[in-house]
Amino acid sequence: MAEANDNAELREQRETSDFLAATDASGRIVDFHSLRHTYITRLVQSGASVKVAQELARHSTPTLTLGRYAHLGLHDTSAALNNLPSLTPPTPVPQAQQFRKTGTDDLPYQ
Repeated sequence: MAEANDNAELREQRETSDFLAATDASGRIVDFHSLRHTYITRLVQSGASVKVAQELARHSTPTLTLGRYAHLGLHDTSAALNNLPSLTPPTPVPQAQQFRKTGTDDLPYQ
């Protein structure tokens, strides 16, 4: 009989606990898909290829992985723009180096 009382007490304790509850006592909500969005977004931010992110997410298409689950923020787009290479050469190339000969001596054919 003591075992039945223990089970009843354990059941009541589990039913009133926040453990595995969708909403805890503070009103915070657990959402499985939010975790997936965060996980996949972090994969993309880590530099993982599209194929790797798709595989780890177990998705059938990259469109699902990137279009639905990966999210960009201002920091992500700003970092990508800052990493673009410059369109201007770092220092001007001297004229003499630009027109260097490429294998002929300008000597007559012998």
